[in-house]
Amino acid sequence: MESPLAAILEPWLMRPEAIDWESPCSRCLASIRDLQYMEPRPELLQAAMVYWDPIMHVFRFYEDEMCPTVEELQAYLRGFTDCDTLAIPPFQEDTNQLLQTKLNIPEELSTSVIQDGELNIVRLIELYGPEGALGDYVGQAHRCFVLSICALAAYMLVSADGRVSPSLVSIASQMGVRKNILPIVLAKTLMGLDLVKSGQANSFSGCPLLLQLWLSDKVGVLEAPQAGFQNFPRYLVKRPMLYPELLMVEWYAFLNDMQSEDIVWRCLWLNLQKMTVNSTGF
Repeated sequence: MESPLAAILEPWLMRPEAIDWESPCSRCLASIRDLQYMEPRPELLQAAMVYWDPIMHVFRFYEDEMCPTVEELQAYLRGFTDCDTLAIPPFQEDTNQLLQTKLNIPEELSTSVIQDGELNIVRLIELYGPEGALGDYVGQAHRCFVLSICALAAYMLVSADGRVSPSLVSIASQMGVRKNILPIVLAKTLMGLDLVKSGQANSFSGCPLLLQLWLSDKVGVLEAPQAGFQNFPRYLVKRPMLYPELLMVEWYAFLNDMQSEDIVWRCLWLNLQKMTVNSTGF
């Protein structure tokens, strides 16, 4: 389930100096980097596909229907919580021109980054990474923007066929001005479930790690968050799974036995400092 790009990107993404903390997208990028701490469990998602309804776009366990929401994804990735404006899915756009503007990349190199309608992430890393060929030709802001594109391709907007759409340049650009890209991520993830369910794809697209995190929470196989800790960066992401070694057939048996009382409903996005209770009548 882990994107092959994640392994290529990890040495750069985990460097302390990789993120430009002066950049508006720094908190978003730091939250995406937190997904590195998760252990992919594709067996859980594969077993859960039996319960996915592509018409209603819900998982149906026993009498309960559930689907991830943007608010829940924001609770896991705290860096997106103050992104009030929604990002717009890109349509027709001159990606080469956007690359030259945002990356300060020479025109002759921009053509090597987009080939056959696909964004060459490995080439971007070769040019802008820690040992990038462009060296001092580009600044930290340009490197951080490229890192955002690569992180989206490796974690948030993974493609089932391995191809990377040039539209990620526009999405990263919007994330760079604090626009919320999570609705786009959620839509891509749900459509990816439809493709797997119909047999049109063998792997999940969008953000399988976020989907795994959400589903694990709902079926109660993640350690319950301790009071006062859920707002800490990466705390919700790093919680251990209670049954880490189950095979797909064992996950299927586990999910098949789910009852309504086994579903865990948590409102992790609600940060209540006080609660007023009317005790009239007691």
